[in-house]
Formats: sequence, C-alpha cells, structure tokens
Amino acid sequence: MTHQELRTQLAESIEQSQALPRDAVLADTPFFELGCDSLDVLEIGFLLEREFGVDLEGKVNARNLPRHLSDVMKVLLANLPPQALDAMPPRQAPRVTP
Repeated sequence: MTHQELRTQLAESIEQSQALPRDAVLADTPFFELGCDSLDVLEIGFLLEREFGVDLEGKVNARNLPRHLSDVMKVLLANLPPQALDAMPPRQAPRVTP
C-alpha cells in the first residue's frame, strides 16, 4: 500500500465514522473547522487502533489531538511496524464500526 492509498483509506474511514466530507478531510481541513469536537477527534484515534491494530494509548489524548489528516498519518506511520505498510493490501471499502 502506498502512502497515498493509505491517506485515501484513512479519509474514507474518517468520512464514514465522523460524517465529514472526504474532500475536506483530504485537503487537510482542520477537524475542528469541520465541526468536530475533542471527543470526535479522540474517536479518530480509536478508529486507527481498530483498523490498523496500533496501540495509541497515551499518544492520542486530550493534550495531543491530531488536527487534520496529515497529523493522523504521522501518528499512524510512527506506530506501525516498519514493514506493515508494504504488507497492507488496499481495501475496496473501509470497515468502520459505529
């Protein structure tokens, strides 16, 4: 999976879980400008844990919230094992659970 494919997959997942416009998420519009509150942004951290199996305890919290998609990418890439991205096949549709 390329970084661009991962970015698109994340945007789709965030779009579905938070009902945000994908184009705005991809454009790095800050989540707060899109109407998210801090709990919504924390949920995005939980989404990463569920979808990618990363442990973000203590890394995404009220003092350290990702502001936009680029921040989410940084958090995810910093917490994935080195070869995980290469081994990840692109998905056809995101698996988001409410």
